[in-house]
Amino acid sequence: MPPTKSVTKKNPSLIQGFINEAGQRLPQYKKQIDAVGPFVIKATDAIDAAYPYIVAFWKKLVQLWELAQPYHPEQYGPLFLGFAMCFFGGSYAMLIAAIEAVRMTVWTRLSTNFKVLYQTTFSLQEISDKELLTRKVYLFARTVDPNQVYESTGHIWSAFMAVIATLRISFAQAITLGTSLGELAENHLSKTTGPMIQKALPQDLQKWAAPTNTFLYRFIGVSVAWLLSRVIVGFHAAMRGANMFTANAVILARERGFLDEKFDAKGPKASAFTLLLAFLGFYWQLSNGFSMPFPFNL
Repeated sequence: MPPTKSVTKKNPSLIQGFINEAGQRLPQYKKQIDAVGPFVIKATDAIDAAYPYIVAFWKKLVQLWELAQPYHPEQYGPLFLGFAMCFFGGSYAMLIAAIEAVRMTVWTRLSTNFKVLYQTTFSLQEISDKELLTRKVYLFARTVDPNQVYESTGHIWSAFMAVIATLRISFAQAITLGTSLGELAENHLSKTTGPMIQKALPQDLQKWAAPTNTFLYRFIGVSVAWLLSRVIVGFHAAMRGANMFTANAVILARERGFLDEKFDAKGPKASAFTLLLAFLGFYWQLSNGFSMPFPFNL
């Protein structure tokens, strides 16, 4: 159901005024600005129309979170996440690699700057929900320190670039190593497989025997390299997930009296359980080919 709150009608002078003023300040580009203006106005109208629904959806999520507080979801969340990562992490190799890249590079600064951005935008909450988003953004731009926002968003951009670099490097590494493996295998086995492929092809297509032989070896090499990278990611996910599960399970068990308060989450018993769980998780991933089993793969 759409939100019941009425939204203040858009003051056409706000965005239109910016466009008109830009045309006056840059007369040499006035024709282009006037041409783009209607599209900008339509885009801001669409954003303003969607904004009340987004706010209503967010408030519903907050209400659900508050209803779940007696059950301490902040404790069970990492527990279930660690278990899922331990047994299914290899199916999300790229996602885990991206998260680890952010965690090891800019996460500390990123979390700090998210808090800064939240504090700078807190003043927007004092404005009535009936105000349009464009009006709120305009007031925010007038009051906030641009250098502070620039520094905060800069770290967000750094996190994004770290993710892109990790994904590119992981893919490029698999391609490079796989191609090299294929070349090595071709050097040793092509004298056997080359004639076999040539005999299997029709007389008028035998000229494709050598390229086909090379392609097959390189394809197999890349596939093997990619599988080995999945094995490494799966092992890492099993260890990380088991550690996360054990740490949070010990905290919950202490709070509910199942374990003594002095039980060491990093002691030999907890470490043995972590290693056992990691082994089971990795074996499960390996036996399923690092893919989600039925019915989770539907």
